[in-house]
Amino acid sequence: MQQTLQTYSERKPLDDKNAFIDRLAKANRHAFKEAVSMLTEGMRDIFLEGADEYGWLDSRYKKIEEEAAQKFVQGMLLHGLSIEDIANITKLPVETIIDIANQLEELPAGV
Repeated sequence: MQQTLQTYSERKPLDDKNAFIDRLAKANRHAFKEAVSMLTEGMRDIFLEGADEYGWLDSRYKKIEEEAAQKFVQGMLLHGLSIEDIANITKLPVETIIDIANQLEELPAGV
C-alpha cells in the first residue's frame, strides 16, 4: 500500500492520478474495498459527502426507493386494497401497480 501511495503522489496531473486510482481499483476490487473499509469515521464522512454531492449514489438510492415502494405496494395488495386505491394512496401509475400485482403469486379475491 505504501508503494502504491508513493507512486500516486509522484504523478503530477490530477487526471493522471484519477486514471491511476481507477485502474488500481478495477484491478483489485477486493483490496480497494478493504482499504476503503479502513478509513476513519471522519474520512468516511468526507467520502460520503463527496459521493452525495457528485451524485455517485443516485442510482443506488433510486433502486432502494423502488424496492421499498414495490414492497409497500405488495403489502397493500396482499391486504386486499384495490389497484385504484393503491394508485390514489401512492400516486404511482396504475400500470406500475398492475406490474407489481402480476409478480405476486397469490392475490386476495377481488383485487
